[in-house]
This record gives sequence, C-alpha cells and structure tokens, in this order.
Amino acid sequence: MRTRRRGFTLVELLVVIAIIGILIGMLLPAVQQVREAARRISCANKLRQIALALHNYESAHMRFPNGWTGKYGSTTPGYGWMAYTLPFVEQGNIRINLSVPVADLSLNGPRTTNFDLMFCASSQHKEPTYLLDGTDSSRFPFEISRTHYVGCVGSSVATQDMGDGES
Repeated sequence: MRTRRRGFTLVELLVVIAIIGILIGMLLPAVQQVREAARRISCANKLRQIALALHNYESAHMRFPNGWTGKYGSTTPGYGWMAYTLPFVEQGNIRINLSVPVADLSLNGPRTTNFDLMFCASSQHKEPTYLLDGTDSSRFPFEISRTHYVGCVGSSVATQDMGDGES
C-alpha cells in the first residue's frame, strides 16, 4: 500500500502567491488614498491652528497683524504676519527681535528655522529655505524659511518703522 505524502505542489503554491499579489495590488491604491486623506486632514488642522493664532493675536492687540511691515520707501524686506503670530502658535522658543531689520545677522537662526506647522504634508515641495535675492547689496541675499501657507498683504502695506508691528 502506498502512503500519500501531504503537501503542496509547485503549481498550487504559485497560484496562491499570484492570488495574494493580486489582492495586495488591489489594496495598495486604497491604502494610498487613506494616507493622502490623513495628510489633507493634517493640513486642515494646521490652517485651523494658524487661524486660532491670528485670532489670539487680535484678542491681545485689538487688531490683526499686518500682512507685511517694512520701512517706507525702502527696498529692504520687512516682517510678515507669521513673525507676529509666532508667540501664539506654541513656538515660544523662536525669539525674533522685531526692532531690528529682518536681514540682520542676529536673526539668521530664527529667520531660517522651520517648524512643522508651516508645512503641509501633502505638498511635494520640501525645500527648507529660500534664498531671497534683491538689489540692495547691504541686505541681500539672505535665506528665509519656507512655508506652504501665505497671507495677503492687502491693498496697502504698513509703512511704519519696523518696530513691534504696531501701526
């Protein structure tokens, strides 16, 4: 009497592997869609945090921050709204002296510091800094931190001295 050996044939094994491969191939796009949805939700949360920071600034100063503050008639860069809202977005470790020009060497660290709140996970652009180039050789070029969220300067620019942002 012959005993029958138990096991799989090579063909059966290849069929099972092919079926598993097809199932994984069908599941992969769904997993990628779920990941992208999570990234979009993360970006929406960051925008909410930025909006809360702007409203907290407004509560503290009775106005929203200027879109951009620079010196009148000057070609040197100034401070944007993000610099004024840093204390309200739990970035207390980033200290910016708003009484010095933004191109001042003492601001190299804070000016190029990137933090997660200003970057959307869905974006493909991941360069950490941007080289700001201009015509004033005493101030340019210098690096600034990138962001995926920008604000509108509006129809006019605050042309006061670059002090604490009050106009």
